[in-house]
Amino acid sequence: SGYEGSAYQAIHPESFPNDPFMSITRPMMWSLLYLVVRLVGELWLDDRLTIVVFAGITAVTLVGLDQTVKLFGARQAGERAAMLALMLLGHQILMNGGALVTHLEFASATFAGPVNLWLLYASLAGRSPRLVLPLMFLSPLVAVKQAAMPVLIALIFLWRDRLGPRGKGIAAVVAGATVVLSLAAYYGFFRPPDDSHARLFDFRLRQDEAESNPFWNPLINNLQFLALCLGGLLIRGLHPSLVARVRIIAGLGLAVWLLGGVYLSFAPDALKIPYVGAFNVSRMLWWTQYVLFVAIGV
Repeated sequence: SGYEGSAYQAIHPESFPNDPFMSITRPMMWSLLYLVVRLVGELWLDDRLTIVVFAGITAVTLVGLDQTVKLFGARQAGERAAMLALMLLGHQILMNGGALVTHLEFASATFAGPVNLWLLYASLAGRSPRLVLPLMFLSPLVAVKQAAMPVLIALIFLWRDRLGPRGKGIAAVVAGATVVLSLAAYYGFFRPPDDSHARLFDFRLRQDEAESNPFWNPLINNLQFLALCLGGLLIRGLHPSLVARVRIIAGLGLAVWLLGGVYLSFAPDALKIPYVGAFNVSRMLWWTQYVLFVAIGV
């Protein structure tokens, strides 16, 4: 179950023959990571290599965190060390991992951490699209589920900061048309006439439980998340441009929490789309928590 066997199968595609749960084309394998694994070959299965790779990922991630801390205004060595110490802890409010680099499994999500943290830093700092756009494209190539919130945040900031009134209008029309055409294609071609997709939606939701639906977390956890977002909305003391960005991220987190929780909890069968349900809302909200912890901590 989970990611077990994926690295071995990337190196040996002929493995697990006739196993319907271990198809080489299953979505779990749709990651740039497994292309790298296949190119490295048997050496990837040696812990002496992967521990070095994991240490490298952690170092790149901590540098990205330190850059974000400095961006928010913590310049002194002691301040930066305190923030690094704070964020080295796991901050799981909702069931979403809550670690800078996940240590649960050595899989695509492990590599998504540094990519997404650097994408968030570049977006918060208002860096050039020449830096932001490559990170935006790289993130879903590494892990689609981990990419949803960081890419959405980056798109919002690019739309807000880089486009004029006409460009914003065109982008809004394109986004709306994309949603409408996607729904039309789904209901017109991909959704079967029976209730199998609704049952698949329910099955996946029961599998992921609180990791997917934030409302299925304990009440105290949801209240803590709301308090954190409220802190982001009320934040003071940062540069005005950063205050605005933090408030946008806090507001977006609240919107995703509310809309995602309502949809996953109460959607009628006709609106249950398993492809949408696969984007675990609780996991998406970790990236909101990361930004708010750093901003409020500084």
